Amino acid sequence: MMLGVVRRLVSQAFRQRLRPGPQAIQRRSASQAVNQMLQLQQMDMCAGPPSRGLVVGVFADETDRNDAGVLTAAGWRYNVQKTAGRLLEVLRMSGPMPKRGEARLFFAIEPERIPYYSVVAVVGLGKECLGYNPYEVLDEQKEAIRRSVAAACRILAELDTDRIEVENCGHAESTAEGAALGIWLYQELRNPQNRIPVRRWTYTQEKTSSATSKDGALVCSRQPPRT
Repeated sequence: MMLGVVRRLVSQAFRQRLRPGPQAIQRRSASQAVNQMLQLQQMDMCAGPPSRGLVVGVFADETDRNDAGVLTAAGWRYNVQKTAGRLLEVLRMSGPMPKRGEARLFFAIEPERIPYYSVVAVVGLGKECLGYNPYEVLDEQKEAIRRSVAAACRILAELDTDRIEVENCGHAESTAEGAALGIWLYQELRNPQNRIPVRRWTYTQEKTSSATSKDGALVCSRQPPRT
């Protein structure tokens, strides 16, 4: 008889200990709410790839590793108005200026929490006024623009950037050729269901002759992509 009473009392005490009280329930609810907030923040931070990219140029002497570089007019305006000088500062801190045909990417360079441009590609244009090379029979300045812009657009397309905006780098036709060649993909033999969406590019909000840009797109449509 006595043993049965003891067992019943021990069982009741054990059940009461396992039953959570009001404070424990509140702590558990608060912990769940905090975990949900952290998950939402993590999803917001890793929402997706850059949605809008910008391509600007920089002039620099490729033979001088200490050359501080000079941004193009459009690049300088973006550097001052949108990043308060941070773009050029970080570019100089990242090492020697990019050479012709090279692009250097910077993410979230704008101070806003949600920047207008998620990624900025600074392309090397070599020295200013490179001029015509009679041995290669080409304008080296235009060729530098084509190669560098094509490299930047190719990288941004690989990052699934939804919209690519390019400044004219001083010559709109060469810029159009480079941008179109950079995002070009040969898919004529692919199954239409397996074709890769081709990214689109536009000029930045600056005065550029539409006829000149169309000429550049027309030229690149008649020749194979360059490497």
